[in-house]
Amino acid sequence: MIGKGGSSRVYRVMTMANEIFAIKRVSLDKTDAETMSGYMNEIALLKRLDGNNRIIQLVDSELRAGPGGSKGIIH
Repeated sequence: MIGKGGSSRVYRVMTMANEIFAIKRVSLDKTDAETMSGYMNEIALLKRLDGNNRIIQLVDSELRAGPGGSKGIIH
């Protein structure tokens, strides 16, 4: 883990090809609709800013449903 805040944590990961990335994991269990909208807007904005060398590059995103009554997570 290289950082955390509120409902998210950021991890440093390495691929099989020795590439280093950061993965942000956001727990949605305690989020309301407005906060969820904010997360989705952040993803959309990063996609629109793709290629700008002054902005962190989004490689991919995933919204994963949680088990049972859990709201899930965003990677």
